[in-house]
Formats: sequence, structure tokens, C-alpha cells
Amino acid sequence: MECVEKGLLREKEIGFPLVFGDDEGMIRAIHLMGKREGPGALWGDGVKRIAEQIKGAEGLAMHVKGLELPAYDPRGSTGIALAYATSDRGGCHLRAWPIGAELLSTQDRMDPFSREFKAEFVKSQQDLFTVLNACGICLFTTSALGMRQFTHFLHTITGVNAFSSSEEILKIGERINNLVRLFNLREGLVREQDTLPERFLTQALRDGPSKDRVVELEPLIDEYYFVRGWDENGIPTEMKLNELNLERR
Repeated sequence: MECVEKGLLREKEIGFPLVFGDDEGMIRAIHLMGKREGPGALWGDGVKRIAEQIKGAEGLAMHVKGLELPAYDPRGSTGIALAYATSDRGGCHLRAWPIGAELLSTQDRMDPFSREFKAEFVKSQQDLFTVLNACGICLFTTSALGMRQFTHFLHTITGVNAFSSSEEILKIGERINNLVRLFNLREGLVREQDTLPERFLTQALRDGPSKDRVVELEPLIDEYYFVRGWDENGIPTEMKLNELNLERR
């Protein structure tokens, strides 16, 4: 729709009108994608590949590492900005969900615009969510349950002594996240991919509670790497790997 709006796609290339607010056109586009027909054959591959094929569209593709962004504009939350940028699989709010503490909490609410403690919070959520995902526990349970309940639950159903300690549970999640990081680095990941679409870094919001804000991402990334025990390029240090009993291969 934005490509059409900016003249990068023409109606005759699509076969019907496709503009913002056109629900009928949107449904027709979805059917084309589902059937892999006409332009839908490309569209169904996601915005990263669309932008690679349509000249001038790269800056319009809202994704991180090829995964489209969900739900939240990161200019309104430094926590979700960092969570999107550092997620192992791209723009995902199921690897960490700091929005809950920043915008929905009724007690001890975190400032959504502050960078303070966001690296620590995102890291701890990523480590916890990784364990819950590995156990097959629905992440929606985190809206009602805390570490005390998860620790008791996991220890009771498994009998594994490590699960009797909340610290050890988070350490298990940290170990998994470092393993995934090593895998991604081996496959070609570089620091520059721990980022957000340029729009969020340079174009300020024009209205609303987050008016005039852009994401100042680099200081957040630096702090996150430090908290993770990674070097300035996002590579786990030997000290961190030794602490987690991991080997670099």
C-alpha cells in the first residue's frame, strides 16, 4: 500500500486499487498471497523480499532480520525497541515483552522513554521466556504468574534439582540464548543486523504521547552487550562461555 502511495507500484501492475483504508483491496491482496498468484507470489515472501525486488522500497520494509514487526511502534518504548533489535529471530515481541512493565503495569511502572535498566530487563525477560518456550509453557501465563510459581511448577513436574532455583532457571535460559547467538554468528550475523528500520531511528512521530521521538538505539545495544557479557560486536566472550560451560565451535 505504501509502495502504491509513493508511486513505486501502479494499479495496473496489481490489477485492482490498493490504498490505505481499503479493506476490500487488502482482502484481495491476502487471497493473492495465499494462492501465490500474480504479485501475491512475491508479496507472500514478506516485506524484506518485496523491498529487494521493488526499486526504492527498501526504506518502507518494517522488519528486523527479515521478520516483520508486530503490534508496537518502538519509538514509544525503549524496551521494545531493544527487544526487537536483539531478538534472535528478528522483530519479535515473544522473546521479550517490556511493554507490560513500561505501559501496562499499575505498580513500579518503568519509564517507557528511559534507557535505565532496559538492557537488564530485556535480557532477564529473554532468558525467562526462552526457558518457558523450551518447556512448552504459554507465555500468556507470565501475565499472572511470577518466578516463584514457575520455579515451583517446573521443579514439581520434573523433579530436576536445578529447577528448584530461580537463579538456575534464568541461567538455563541464558545458556540457551548464548548458544543461539553462537549459531547465528556462525551463520553470518553481525552487529549491524541488531538494529531497527531506519524510519524509527530518524523519523520522529508527529503526534500522540511519543510525539517528536526517535529511537536512540546504539547506546541501548552497547549496554545490552555489556550486560550479556558479549564484546562490542555482540560476540560472547570466553569468560562468559566458560561461566556457562559452553564451547565455541
